[in-house]
Amino acid sequence: FMYSLTNDVSFIRKNILSTQTGKKFYELLQNYEEIFLYGAGERGDRIVKLFPEIRWGGYIDKNKTGELNGLSIISIEEFCNKKEVPVLITILNGYKEAENDLIKMGFEDRNIITLERWNDKASSERYFEERCISVKDCAGCFIDGGSYDGEDTIKIVNIRNKPCEVYIFEPDTEQIKYCQDKLKVYQKNHSLFFYEAGLSDKQQNHHFMKGKNGLSCISEQGQDVITTLTIDDVCKDKKVAFIKLDVEGFEEKALQGAKKIIEEQKPLLAISIYHKRADIYEIPKQILSYNSSYKFTIGHYSIGQVDTVIYAF
Repeated sequence: FMYSLTNDVSFIRKNILSTQTGKKFYELLQNYEEIFLYGAGERGDRIVKLFPEIRWGGYIDKNKTGELNGLSIISIEEFCNKKEVPVLITILNGYKEAENDLIKMGFEDRNIITLERWNDKASSERYFEERCISVKDCAGCFIDGGSYDGEDTIKIVNIRNKPCEVYIFEPDTEQIKYCQDKLKVYQKNHSLFFYEAGLSDKQQNHHFMKGKNGLSCISEQGQDVITTLTIDDVCKDKKVAFIKLDVEGFEEKALQGAKKIIEEQKPLLAISIYHKRADIYEIPKQILSYNSSYKFTIGHYSIGQVDTVIYAF
C-alpha cells in the first residue's frame, strides 16, 4: 500500500524479505564479496535500489554504456577476464541465452545466479498458498482467468487430486492453443473448458496488445481484437468454488462480471493486485461491496514489485 502511494521500493523490499524465497535470495547475495549484474535495464536498476548494501561491482550490458546507480556499465567482452566474479542475470527475455553465453565463455555454474529462476521459486505457491487459502475440499467449479501457460489449472487439479471442472480463459490465440495441448493429458479425468476470450463486465470486443512472457493486455494501442465474456454469463448455472484472476489490469472489470456469483455464492477468490497502483485498496473495497462477509489475506510472489495476490474467503 505504501509503495502504491510513494513509489519507494524500500516498502517492496519488506514484502520480499517477508517470504522464505526472498530471505534465501538476500542471504545468497550477502555471501559474495563482489557481484556484477547482467542487464542494465529496469530490473537491474531495481535490484540495486532494493538492496543497495550488497557489494555490486557494476553492470554488464550488450547494448548500453555509461553508468547506472553510480556503477559502470561494461560490455561482456570487458568482463571476460573476471570469470571468478559471480554474475546476477536480471534480464527477463533471453536469460537462458545469457546463461549459455557465460558458460561458453568459461564461467562456472556456481557463479551464475538468474533472477527469473528465483522468481519461479517465489511464484510456486502463487494463488494457492496454504497459509492464505485452501481449495482442496471446496465444492464447485474453478475459474482460471488469465491462464497464459496452463500451469495454474495444473496446480488446481493436483491440489484437488480428484475430478475437477475448470473454466479456462485466455484471449491470446497462441497461448490458448498452447494450453489446450499442454492440458490434453488431464482431459481424461477432468472437465476442462477452454475460452479464447478475456474477462470483463460485459461481452464485447476490445483492442488487444500482444506481449512476451504473459504481458499481453487489453489496450487501445493493440493491433488485434479479442472478445471478453463475463463469469456470471458463462457460469450462471454452476456452483463456483474458486476464482483466480490475473488479467493484466482488467481485474476490476472481471470482478464486475462476476458480481452475481460473488454476491450469492461467495466463492474463494485469488486476485492479482499489482497491475494498477490503486488495486491494493480498490479491489478489496469492490469485493466487500458485493459481499461484506469476506475476509482477506495477502501473499507476495517475486523478487520485485510484481505478483502480489489478495485472497478473499
